[in-house]
Amino acid sequence: MNLHFEEPIWLWLAMLAIPMVIIGWLFFGAMAPSRRVVSIAARVLLVLILAALLAQASSMRTTSKLAVVAVIDTSGSVERFYNTSSVTTAQQSIRDYLGQAAGKLGPEDAVGLVAFDGRSVSLATPSRGAAWERDLTFQRVEGTNIADALRMAAAMIPPDAAGRILLMSDGNQTAGDAVAVASEIAGRMGRGRRGGLPIDVVPLSYKLNNEVVVESVDAPPAAAAQATVNVRVVLWATAPSEGNLLLLREGSPLDLNGTAEGAGRRITLKPGRNVEVVEVELGQGRVHRFEAVYEPDAIAAATPQNPDASILAGDTVMENNAAQAFTITPGRGSVLLVDGVSSGGSGGAGNTLAEVLRRAGIDTTVITPGAMPATVLALQSYDLIILEDVPAEAIDPAIQEQLVSFVRDMGGGLVMVGGPDSFASGGWKGTQVAEILPVELDLPDRVISPEVATIFVIDKSGSMRRNVLGSIKNQQEIANDATALAIASLDRNDLVGVVAFENSASIVVPLSRNEKIDETTRLVRDISPGGGTNIAAGMERAIEMLDGVNAKTKHVVILSDGKSQREDDLPQLARDLVKIGAKVSTIAVGDDADLGGMSNIASIGNGTYYYASNPNALPKIFLKAIRVVRTPLVREGDFIPVILPSGSPMIAGLDNMPPLAGLALTRPRTDPTIALAMVAPTGEPVLAHWNVGLGQVVAFTSDAHKWAGQWLPWPGYERMWTQLVRSASRPPGGGDVQATANVRDGQLTIRSEARDETGTPFTSLQVPATVYAPDGSTREVSLTAVSPGVFESITPASQTGSYVVIIKPQQNGKRLAPAIVGTTLQEGAEFRTLQSDDQTLADIAKAGGGRLLDIAQPAQANLFNRTNIKPAEAVTPLWKFLMPLALLALLIDIAMRRVAWDRFLSSRFKTAQAAKEALAEKLRATTAVTSVSRVKTRVEETVAIAEPSLALSQDDASKLAAAAKDRRRAQRLQAAQPAPMPMSAPKQSSAPITVEEPTPTESDSGLLAAKRRATKRFDE
Repeated sequence: MNLHFEEPIWLWLAMLAIPMVIIGWLFFGAMAPSRRVVSIAARVLLVLILAALLAQASSMRTTSKLAVVAVIDTSGSVERFYNTSSVTTAQQSIRDYLGQAAGKLGPEDAVGLVAFDGRSVSLATPSRGAAWERDLTFQRVEGTNIADALRMAAAMIPPDAAGRILLMSDGNQTAGDAVAVASEIAGRMGRGRRGGLPIDVVPLSYKLNNEVVVESVDAPPAAAAQATVNVRVVLWATAPSEGNLLLLREGSPLDLNGTAEGAGRRITLKPGRNVEVVEVELGQGRVHRFEAVYEPDAIAAATPQNPDASILAGDTVMENNAAQAFTITPGRGSVLLVDGVSSGGSGGAGNTLAEVLRRAGIDTTVITPGAMPATVLALQSYDLIILEDVPAEAIDPAIQEQLVSFVRDMGGGLVMVGGPDSFASGGWKGTQVAEILPVELDLPDRVISPEVATIFVIDKSGSMRRNVLGSIKNQQEIANDATALAIASLDRNDLVGVVAFENSASIVVPLSRNEKIDETTRLVRDISPGGGTNIAAGMERAIEMLDGVNAKTKHVVILSDGKSQREDDLPQLARDLVKIGAKVSTIAVGDDADLGGMSNIASIGNGTYYYASNPNALPKIFLKAIRVVRTPLVREGDFIPVILPSGSPMIAGLDNMPPLAGLALTRPRTDPTIALAMVAPTGEPVLAHWNVGLGQVVAFTSDAHKWAGQWLPWPGYERMWTQLVRSASRPPGGGDVQATANVRDGQLTIRSEARDETGTPFTSLQVPATVYAPDGSTREVSLTAVSPGVFESITPASQTGSYVVIIKPQQNGKRLAPAIVGTTLQEGAEFRTLQSDDQTLADIAKAGGGRLLDIAQPAQANLFNRTNIKPAEAVTPLWKFLMPLALLALLIDIAMRRVAWDRFLSSRFKTAQAAKEALAEKLRATTAVTSVSRVKTRVEETVAIAEPSLALSQDDASKLAAAAKDRRRAQRLQAAQPAPMPMSAPKQSSAPITVEEPTPTESDSGLLAAKRRATKRFDE
């Protein structure tokens, strides 16, 4: 193992060890030598460890493992153009090459696989398996992004293996810079591994000899209303070709042929670039979309036996025979009425309002909710959009987002008209549109008691992991999102619960009021798939949750994508739910669902059965399944609206109003900018409006036909709606900002010029803009000044289709009139290059330090030959080992200064301890002698003070001397016992020493009495 330091400059800190040793030896003199050495060593070790940590110490070892990741181009151009002269497909040719180039894998060889077109997909991580045999079929994304694929391949190389990347592509990248990425990968340090990765390249070369490409359609991005403009069509041909050129406006062909038959123009193309110019009168409308299509003549027709056998004049591929452009004019837009009442029928009740507007000279287009324009560019054709009794599930959430942008950023108007399927009863609560309505869809608690208890019983079996066509999400994620959307649309007073089931069932959200919507939806979105399918377990949990609940309506919604265990129990469980007052609706998802069983459950449960062949439809189905019309959300009965003094121009001149027969219940917002023009006698809003961004939003909570039946013959009906529409519509365009946009080389360039009426450039102008991509996503950008009055921004643009840019200039905080501009990145960009880009592939190989290989010679690849491959140097950081060691050194250093451990090991310490014990024994003996001397002195003093007349006989004196001798002997024995230190005078015993006295005679009783008194005083 070799040591390596990423930041070796920090190792200079180790030099501090030298002065630390010197200073420690000089100033730690009070310590014993051994303790001093250990203390200094601990400090030096701590400094060395800290230096190693700061220098990012790591161990390095070499390995002979080699991982090769093949990066395969599966874009449309490779599939369509490569190897067209052979019966072998492009994918099969690639598999054959990889199998022969890899040869027999050794024990330390591994192969991984990345496939890419507009996005990259890891099909196999490096292993000893035959990764090249994997199916290369996956959901396609238009384009070719080699750079991202190389990055993914580099990230897949294991840290303990050397690596090689093998790129197989035609080199026609539509996004990214593959050469720069190759240089980066070849020279950088890999994750946990030192050394770059060589990139070998196998060109998939081709060149088309008979092809026509419509390179572009050039139309002015902006023009005056009803102007005549020139539309320029650029075509490229590799060989002579004859055919028809069609120009479509809004999908309808324009007549380019005059009085001749057909609408197209006959053209003859020469090899090279050809330009056709068409004059077009723009007419009415604000947005004019054009598409040019080239139709080559057929030389040989296809047959039923061989439908692909047709031969076209000088053309091979039809995917590159069309291009688009559009022009925006400041003309007056029309009104779009989305009819949710009679599905857009000309004679239906929903057409009543449209006829009134047309009589007033307002251009009105009526469509069904399903025909709602899906792009912001399509919405630009209208000044006002009316949603007449349209439920939320009928409008895709992405389109709802576009509606909000249409109002806020583009200055359009939006009117929501009431009905049984509108406002809260239509499921609009919790949507983006609800946020811009001038009324609140949540009702006060006094209006609604818990009317509805809804339980969602969601399948989370393993089959829900399946990916959904057209989406990056699996079935479980879409089902979770749909459930969360449905919960958000319910009233906060509703009772909501969620059960998830696989082999068993669990309660995700207990049945409770829908007050914590964010927390509930988070829990729902966390449901993950795994296990079997047991609908019965989920239904049993629903019965437990609903039994005993006091709600007028109980609703169970069951979703599943497979056949259930215990399917014989399901009908009885549905009956049990009905017994407790619940309805049971079911949603079957996918082809493997038990359609008959789910339908039967809904039938027994008095609910509704839904089938979603495509899981992408689940959000709409869920909203439809849980939308329940309840009297608290819709109130029917005659009432005369009350006009408030709001100053609203929409109600000017209205009087003698007839009664309305109903309304959708809402409550007014508290925002002071809202104009509450009309209310019910009980205070609920009938007509309210306010400004949102550059546009205006209106809420009319009654309807325009049934509830307004008594208004139809009233003159004020037409007057009110005409005033309302004209007030809420977008005003005519026109502003001080002109803009252009174009796409080239994957970059969208936005350029704006702002001048006043005199031509003077604006100063102190902020120019934010919103970019709408073809897929509906938005991106906020800011244009910066490049010259006086000229602003510019460049942003990535890799998606094909139309880009719309809304420029929203502001001066001193005041918003000016917006400018709308757009451009188109033509579809089929990869098909517009008629040959492989071999030069780019050669540059990638050179920048990546690899080889340029030939697909016809797989043997020369020798992918696992390690001759020119530097062995991988696996690097393991040592901080996990050094950190505990540093802590240990720190503790030792502290211990050296706090604990005198050396004394327990020193011989000098043992000698001193023995001397101390001897001294203590000597002190104890001295104390005993002193005590005896004190006793003797006290006896003598006692005798001296005795009465002089009482002299002792010789016999008495002998007895007293013997008694004193006995006492001294007893005291010496007591003093000889060891005493604890510190030594002090021992306490005398409180018990007196008694000596047996002889029985006195009568002749010596006086003398004996005196002796007894003296002895007693002595003892005391």
